[in-house]
Amino acid sequence: KSGLAGGGMENLMSPAMPSMPAPPPLVRARSSAEKAATAEPIWPLPGGVAESKMGGASLGTGPPPPMPPTIRRQTTAGALANSCDNIWDYYKEVIEDCEEGQFCGIEGLAGRSCYASRLSSSDEASGDTMKRIMKELRTELPRNLELSARASMFLRFDEDKPQFMQVMLTGVEGTPYSSGCFVFDIFVPNDYPATSCLVTHTTKNAGMVSANNGPGGFSPNLHKDSGKVCLSLLGTWDGPGWDPASSSIYQVVSSILWCILGAMHPYYMEPDFGGWEGTAPADDEEHDPEVIEYDEEVYFGTAKWAILEQMKHPPEGFEEVMRAHFRTKKHVILKQIQAWAENGSEDLRARLEPVVEELQLEFRNLLTEEQAEEELRIALQEVEFVTQKMAYLRAKVDGCRAAGRDPSSEMPKALQRLGMGPRLLRRAKERVRDKTEQLEDVRRRIAAGPSPLAAVEAEAAEDVVD
Repeated sequence: KSGLAGGGMENLMSPAMPSMPAPPPLVRARSSAEKAATAEPIWPLPGGVAESKMGGASLGTGPPPPMPPTIRRQTTAGALANSCDNIWDYYKEVIEDCEEGQFCGIEGLAGRSCYASRLSSSDEASGDTMKRIMKELRTELPRNLELSARASMFLRFDEDKPQFMQVMLTGVEGTPYSSGCFVFDIFVPNDYPATSCLVTHTTKNAGMVSANNGPGGFSPNLHKDSGKVCLSLLGTWDGPGWDPASSSIYQVVSSILWCILGAMHPYYMEPDFGGWEGTAPADDEEHDPEVIEYDEEVYFGTAKWAILEQMKHPPEGFEEVMRAHFRTKKHVILKQIQAWAENGSEDLRARLEPVVEELQLEFRNLLTEEQAEEELRIALQEVEFVTQKMAYLRAKVDGCRAAGRDPSSEMPKALQRLGMGPRLLRRAKERVRDKTEQLEDVRRRIAAGPSPLAAVEAEAAEDVVD
């Protein structure tokens, strides 16, 4: 699914880079918890040492107390490289349970599109063009749109005028766009597919993000003021362009996701700066201050405008899936932004601090009572697990000493982890307190009913429908 349909990557690149590698396949790796479930015992006692007992169970050869699956998903989210693996299946289930889901037609999209001026009869699609549009809407698009915790594509089209579309793309995990929601308006002209579709970046407040190497915003390929999307496929960039026989709307959407919102360092995506030409330094090499400065501008822009403000004011037609996306990736998002702050400049940390505080409140507002109860249940399970694990390790260490052995040399890891136990237990109990307060807040919010602002917005929405 991550490969580009039709003309392939060669139709997207400039002549200087005719064969950029295809996006990496999205293959789900086994989590560390899954690997541990089938591993051999970590701390068997040396030969000849009597087995210790706890509750009648053998501690000498058996594995440690098993960690409940729900806790695994939460506690392993700290490893950012594997964070999306840990919620991979769960993310898809949550999105697929949404009523409108990943792909659907909606009413009124044409009227609020940035291409609304093209509603005149002169721009109505011909019979052949409409036939091609409907073919893509019925087959290629719903079959190929990416859906994963790592990156996703969501598409809406106008039920009455399907020439008008809107797509929401979630930034590729591990990039400065990670988990952000970016919106693009699409219009299919009446001579399509002889000419390409038109695409404009319309994420609200995207103009607040500025490139330091040109007129770009979130990317050198996304114009700050006009929202123009620069791709040779769209005729807005030098290089091989649109091919009526093989190019498609999906190819454009996929190019934006993987080639623009998948860039590790946006700075290099300016023409002749190395990103498209394949001459940019590798990710693990040292980068000039200008590169890091642009990275940090996008980090903040993603956190503030593509995550926080999208949570507060989701674009019409994407409300349910956007909230599901953020609710499911809550832990991933918070840890990612925390990593940006910890590894960034003092200025970035200062700018992100109030954003994180607001995000905490917005995430709490997204919770249902059932979800808040589930988070409390998981926190209580974690306390129970840490308590059992400490008893297990203490019994192992005591058994080693009773056999006349030195735990520091026979089982140093067990001794070290036993020493960490009180701190981990204290943190686990703090989480229980936090989750208890969270549940109480959710229940108070539900009892109080919708806020006056929410009631006004709901009434306004009903008036629009009427």
